[in-house]
Amino acid sequence: MDIQQIVEKFKSKPYLMSMGKGSLSKIFKCSEDDIKTVKKIIRSGKNQFNEYCEINGVDPNNVNHYWHKGTHYSLHVDNQQLSPEIQFKTLLDECKLIAPKYNNFIKVKKLDQTCAVINIYDIHLDKRDIRSDNKNQLEKISEEIINGFSDLLSSINTNNPSTYIMPVGNDIFCTNGFDKSTKKGTPQDPIVPHEIVFREGLSLIRAMIDELSKYGDVYIPIIYGNHDADAVWYLGVALEVLYENNDHVIINNDKLSRKYHKFGDNLFGFGHGDLEKRNIDKLPLIMATTEPKLWADTKYRIFYLGDIHHKQEFKFFRTKDNPGCTVQFLRSISVTDQWHDDNMFVGIPRTMEATVFDKNRGQIANYSLNI
Repeated sequence: MDIQQIVEKFKSKPYLMSMGKGSLSKIFKCSEDDIKTVKKIIRSGKNQFNEYCEINGVDPNNVNHYWHKGTHYSLHVDNQQLSPEIQFKTLLDECKLIAPKYNNFIKVKKLDQTCAVINIYDIHLDKRDIRSDNKNQLEKISEEIINGFSDLLSSINTNNPSTYIMPVGNDIFCTNGFDKSTKKGTPQDPIVPHEIVFREGLSLIRAMIDELSKYGDVYIPIIYGNHDADAVWYLGVALEVLYENNDHVIINNDKLSRKYHKFGDNLFGFGHGDLEKRNIDKLPLIMATTEPKLWADTKYRIFYLGDIHHKQEFKFFRTKDNPGCTVQFLRSISVTDQWHDDNMFVGIPRTMEATVFDKNRGQIANYSLNI
């Protein structure tokens, strides 16, 4: 982009003025001196009122009215909330600026005979570990997850799957946003601010998806947790844009509490578990009602859930010889915080799990790894 084109971008997106020269130069693929020039041009075109607003951190568009008192202003500010549609478009536009190009091929050709379902539930990446005095807890947790994921993938790949399914979300964060609380407002004690853990979470998930895409097709259902539903939604938006040029990665960020995917004679259901745990006996009927064709076309059906942080399994049968549906709650891989320690939820292994399914024979292997 030339200087004038960048100036127009700045005029349409005033918040760019608050960003650093280094970040902006990478986004617009120009020098830091060009960014400095653009900011100078923008500032030179502002009037006294706009300059006053900028100095005091006020968006001029949110000022209802003001009284001019000599060299000062008294401002009455109406902090209007941006609609989800506007937030979505802003996030989408910014992600597109950094969306990479991918070579759309799979390095290893495989028969479409097996798939692997990788479940990494309830990470709570920004949860404070009371049993550790490590000042770099976020980096330590991420490193443990990546190392465990690599070991798990090595085991999975002995079965040569052509497709990898990995639900993302499920309380990957313990906070829903910048106010240090869950979606419902329950206070949390995060180890880092939300903007830092979001960047780390996006980087972590992206590293795992990139690794999986080296070996086969990747399907990512975005599952909203009870802690971080909004944060996971815009995590899904970021992933949608980052992988829009990769034909072998599908991000399903539909606004649904439960998502389903079919592979041969297998039907998988994914939900967080906070709502489902009160209606476990209804889940087979919900699966069959929501996806009647997929239910009718499959023999082996399993619902994966989390939230309760320990492992439980329920089996439902239609007839003696025809399995109906298995509902499985999975362990969490989050650390122990103050609340869980106070309530004696301790000693449960932090576990990530993967299961391999044959297209026609159902489950053929299961791997659990404690970290």
